[in-house]
Amino acid sequence: MPRRPMLLHWTPEESFMYEFLREYYSFGSSGRLQALFDHCNPSELTRQLIRKDVLPFFFARLANGEVPLRLPSDLFRNWKILSGQMALHNMVFERECARLVGLFQAAGIRSVLLKGFSHAKRLYGDNSQRPLQDLDFLINAEDYALVKSLLLQDGYEYSATCDDGTPLAPAELTLWEQLLKEMHFSKVQGCYHLNIDMHWGFSALWWAPVRSLYPLDQLHWLQFTEKAPLLHTAVEWFTPELHFAQSIYHFALNNVFNGLKWFLDLCQYLALMRDQLDWELIGRFAPTRECKLVFWIALMLVFEVTGPLKDQKVDRFVRELHCSIPAPLLTLYKYRLFAGQSVVSKHVGSVLLPARWKDRLAVARFMLFDPAPMQLWNSAAARQTRMLQPVRIVSRLLRLARR
Repeated sequence: MPRRPMLLHWTPEESFMYEFLREYYSFGSSGRLQALFDHCNPSELTRQLIRKDVLPFFFARLANGEVPLRLPSDLFRNWKILSGQMALHNMVFERECARLVGLFQAAGIRSVLLKGFSHAKRLYGDNSQRPLQDLDFLINAEDYALVKSLLLQDGYEYSATCDDGTPLAPAELTLWEQLLKEMHFSKVQGCYHLNIDMHWGFSALWWAPVRSLYPLDQLHWLQFTEKAPLLHTAVEWFTPELHFAQSIYHFALNNVFNGLKWFLDLCQYLALMRDQLDWELIGRFAPTRECKLVFWIALMLVFEVTGPLKDQKVDRFVRELHCSIPAPLLTLYKYRLFAGQSVVSKHVGSVLLPARWKDRLAVARFMLFDPAPMQLWNSAAARQTRMLQPVRIVSRLLRLARR
């Protein structure tokens, strides 16, 4: 794998992907896009597009002539084949999603489908252009025990790992459930690995100091849902406004502004649905200063790709957020788009995200000195006493940073 250039510099492939989106939203330069492509390694570019789950979207834009780019014929054919394979993968997940919804409904369990197919239908027209890695469901906390039992009877296994890939012990899985309010289930079906994430809260909020800054679990998410057909059943998912809000929180809090797929979802919402969105309702789901700040940062990043939207409702919404951050910090979040799943930058970014230094220090103090997060940071074989926990975590960060 090619080494990443120095901090705050993108690879040629990453610069191409970013300019591709700017060109698609008519805010870029076709000449610059072609020049960037000519400097890319085609194999590495393909690998990155697959890894970031955006290859079908890029291929569809080229196949439809929506983005002017001279692509070698063999690379075009390769992207077409890969897009077809990903579409087949999504069909398997679509059938499993419909089957699980039916299973939950038969047991009297309410489940709300998050992200995934709801985005695909609204933002991309069909289920083939947004590859899925898992299915996410939001359930009521009191239903989790029954859901867990149903999935285990259905052949699923549940698991979680530390940051070093070591599986958590049974007692630590219980701690994971208590802290993160989610659990991962998986099973193999033929050549496909089916992955399910069950949520009964917002996992980004498991750090105690963060819960007061982002009181998402206190908001009435389940009051704003709608039904939609999926194969032979009807699934429930959020209204567009709440899916937009939840997408921002997922992008900003869970991933600290990392992930081209989730960023693309936000771009599509603003480009295609801004006139249909109830911006007053969206604002009700950003109740605190910190919530407003992550909305503002996400929108500023989107505007750098789509350009100014010149929409009165959007402009008023942004003005009423009353937010700003230093330009270098916004630049840092922009480059986080391609930061990968870096444990170091993710946790450092989480500490820096609050607007006030006292809140940043509270998050850092919890991470360093509270014994609960330590259980999820390293394997049982490497456990340290509480007094040595900061040493263990800092040394772990330094080792990860040198990789």
